[in-house]
Amino acid sequence: MKKSLGVILLILIPAVSLWGESLKAELQLFQWSFSSRPYWATSEYQKNSAPLKQVKIDGVFGAGKAFDGNPGSVWIPGGENRGVGEFLLFAVNEDFSGLQIAPGLVSDKTVNRPSSVEVMFFVAFGSPGYETDITRSYVAYPVGEKVRAALKDNPVLQAVGFRPDWEKAEEVIFQKTGELSRYFDLFPVDLDIRFIVKVEIISVYGENARTGISEIIPLRGGRTEGRDVYLSLLPKEEKEKANAFLRVMWSFFARFCEEGKVMEAAAFFAPETIMQGTGLFPGEIEEGDKPLLESFLCRALFLPRGEAFAGIKAVRFTGYHTRDEAHNIPYGRLLFRLESTDGRAFTGTLAVQPETGLFVLPAAQNNEEVL
Repeated sequence: MKKSLGVILLILIPAVSLWGESLKAELQLFQWSFSSRPYWATSEYQKNSAPLKQVKIDGVFGAGKAFDGNPGSVWIPGGENRGVGEFLLFAVNEDFSGLQIAPGLVSDKTVNRPSSVEVMFFVAFGSPGYETDITRSYVAYPVGEKVRAALKDNPVLQAVGFRPDWEKAEEVIFQKTGELSRYFDLFPVDLDIRFIVKVEIISVYGENARTGISEIIPLRGGRTEGRDVYLSLLPKEEKEKANAFLRVMWSFFARFCEEGKVMEAAAFFAPETIMQGTGLFPGEIEEGDKPLLESFLCRALFLPRGEAFAGIKAVRFTGYHTRDEAHNIPYGRLLFRLESTDGRAFTGTLAVQPETGLFVLPAAQNNEEVL
């Protein structure tokens, strides 16, 4: 007797061709998954035919069986093609570095084992305003290349040669946050930004009707040492409070300073002016936009009347101060030093507006002459 197709736990709707020039997809994920069940599957196998309303979400062969640490339980997708084309998605944190997979089930040889899987990594942007009673809509962008991995016909944990490209993930966040915040009509700091891994069954060993994965073990420790250095001055409690956009903004500003990318670093000083005056965004600044930045800085740094620096020679990231509400300092502050081509230097701070996530100069800055 045919088994009924299980509850659809995730819907993946291509907004455009996933492998076209503009890579984008729409994800609809269960809201309750984020805290209690950070995983989803296209379907799950049901032992007995039953009306859809009676099927228990994440039941006996649901997606959670691949993440419960028990090799005696198994995710078995529904469908008619031995599981080929079915997939799991699961949310990961910023320390994710790869995964291991245990195909099949030790105690049941009638469950096929996947012989190959494809792994993809996504950055997904969501909003509380785009949801039904149980799901929330996300716009997701694949990061890096999809990786196809061969698995042995053995129900033991096997390493998969996949590592997320965190630098590209940060670039996606940096480039897409403005666009997506306008799409969802949110401030950037209110975007729900998630990192999602997709594991799709491509081929299987055996001809039985059912195929399963008993365990997926996400590995930790994926961030590079260099990336951590850029955020080393950001207190732990600040990292935890800030969404991924703010963490990436801090990281990019520090990185641009350290690498001597003057234009990119300087763009962080005037994002609001750039947006309002030219429609440009920090990631799109070109050399021709430099006068706009410099004229803004001359005003924002409160130079003496009639004075101006000749141009931006270098920007230095010098430190970070956490918010201090006891002393009426509501924002986290990045410390910087700007060196001009006429031999002077100007020090100051960049505050982060919680409402927008944009860097702004505080009300007054002092300038200092280079001795």
